[in-house]
Amino acid sequence: LDDALGTSSTTSQSASSGTKKDSGDSSSSAAASGAQDTEGDLGKLHVKIVSAAKSGADYNGQPTVLVTYEWTNNTDKNQVFSVATSAKAFQNGKELDMAIYTEAPAGYDSNASLQEIQPGATQQVSVGYVLQDDSPVDVEVSGTLDLSGAKVSHTYQLQ
Repeated sequence: LDDALGTSSTTSQSASSGTKKDSGDSSSSAAASGAQDTEGDLGKLHVKIVSAAKSGADYNGQPTVLVTYEWTNNTDKNQVFSVATSAKAFQNGKELDMAIYTEAPAGYDSNASLQEIQPGATQQVSVGYVLQDDSPVDVEVSGTLDLSGAKVSHTYQLQ
């Protein structure tokens, strides 16, 4: 399965982020759970969460956050970000809905997450999510068919 979905992601857009709260022994608990902060490998995919920044309103006028990912396909087959990975954002423990924009924010390409990339290629993908409030946003990415439990995650304080 890893060979079939060997992908990774990267983004070149950057934004300021808050610091992730770390408790005294968080590195050992993160390692045990398979969590990697901001960047790591998901099977044969390399994923980096580049940024999360407040963005324009969605089609309903609701505030949004634009999360930028960078991924690299280290498999031997073409891959698609939205198929090879499960990228999600949460606030207050609840998954956020994906944003639909009438006016695309700068750096946003609604088709990027659906485009195939070849083995060895790196791609930037941005995804908008509808915010609930001004609380921190937890971003998590896992491999769709990666059974190892590995994930890349980070908590962002929105400005």
